[in-house]
Amino acid sequence: MNKVDIIVINFFSEEILKKCVESVISSDLGDIKVTIIIVNNGSNKLNELFSMESDDVKIIDLNYNAGFGKACNIGSKHSNSDHILFLNPDTIVEKNTIREALIKSKEEGYHVLGCKQFNDKNSVQRSSCRELTVNRYFNKTFKLNKLFPNVFKSYNMSEWDHLSDRIVDHVIGSFYLIRRDVFEQLKGFDERFFIYYEDLDLSKRVRDLGGKIFYYSGVSIFHEGGGVSKSFKPVRLFYSLRSLLIYSKIHFSYIDNLKMRSIILLIEPLIRFINLFFLFRFKEIKSLMISYKLLYFKK
Repeated sequence: MNKVDIIVINFFSEEILKKCVESVISSDLGDIKVTIIIVNNGSNKLNELFSMESDDVKIIDLNYNAGFGKACNIGSKHSNSDHILFLNPDTIVEKNTIREALIKSKEEGYHVLGCKQFNDKNSVQRSSCRELTVNRYFNKTFKLNKLFPNVFKSYNMSEWDHLSDRIVDHVIGSFYLIRRDVFEQLKGFDERFFIYYEDLDLSKRVRDLGGKIFYYSGVSIFHEGGGVSKSFKPVRLFYSLRSLLIYSKIHFSYIDNLKMRSIILLIEPLIRFINLFFLFRFKEIKSLMISYKLLYFKK
């Protein structure tokens, strides 16, 4: 029997999570057996969803916020399928997405597979990345990739329309189909990342093993983006920057790590401030200051 376990992390995202689960249950799965594993990261509003628990839906209540990567790892311990799909709660899958994605991955022997993602403006998101390097982050920080896209590349593949299939360095974790044996060999997500860039780190380790990561344009999902974290912009930026620093320390040379830290801690905040100031977005400057205060002083 073809089987895939789908792991979804809940953190005060009950309303959108319910739509996500319903879209999976109503999918055209054919002979594929699907089990949805919901890991509840401390939210106290999940009671209404407990009625959904069945043989096809399991709920793991942690009673605390373990972070994304750790919660995914906990969920994976309750999985027994050959493939695991990590799916964001703010997504809705199309009828044939899960079936066709699993078939494609198994037939072609891909280690990780992502799919086309539409946002709330019905535009295709740029959801694949190149390997993160200091130069590529520098290009993004100074927007050189937008000024001279044919010369300066960012790690975000923003110049590609994502309307065709391609082997890539990374597909974002909102739809991340991975072989179970590969995930276990790599011991899952690195739990030093509380949230953000844990998927990029995992993709790098997959490729370091010689694994193939595939962007499949033949199937799609709706992805709202941001989810509940849209309400916590200062904290979201803090965790994003802190995870970049962790990634840099793990994967970059000593010199490149120093360069990356200089960009993130010294250059980038100044650029962000100047940009917001001249756009008269003064409320966002306050949020920016909170983010960097957390980054500089939070242990």
